[in-house]
Amino acid sequence: MTMERAGVMQDEQATKHRSNRQRGGQRARFESIRVITPEPGRVSAEVVLEWNRERFTGKGEGETSVVGSLRASASAAMSALELALGGEGDFSLVGVKELHVFDHDLVAVLLLSQRLPERRLIGISVIGDDRHRAAALAVLNATNRAVGTLSGAFEDQRVSTDSE
Repeated sequence: MTMERAGVMQDEQATKHRSNRQRGGQRARFESIRVITPEPGRVSAEVVLEWNRERFTGKGEGETSVVGSLRASASAAMSALELALGGEGDFSLVGVKELHVFDHDLVAVLLLSQRLPERRLIGISVIGDDRHRAAALAVLNATNRAVGTLSGAFEDQRVSTDSE
């Protein structure tokens, strides 16, 4: 591939990216997370995301353990994202894991979506002060490109339905 050809491909990709953003292909923004223990042995998480100036709240539950609370947090983020997309994502949480890589603590998630060409989505987030927040952000990191694809397709479908 020549340098000229590579430049053309880069320009085409940048144009596609800009047009996707113009069609509504933006991303959900993390607002907050709240994790509580409603009863012994159970944990409940609530994540609030902002999308197109609207707030969407998702909930997740799990067992009281590090993995259980991470899974509840990731599930809550996934649930809020599904609400924002009107159920278009069809995401399922395969797993969530805390990792230590290059002297940093991370949360990694694996999601599946039957609606996307690349069905497996992996997201990672650095654990700062809050591992639950990191689990929710890992979900957003896994889905950020997919959300642009899905919301663009959703907008195209809505425009064609509105014009008929």
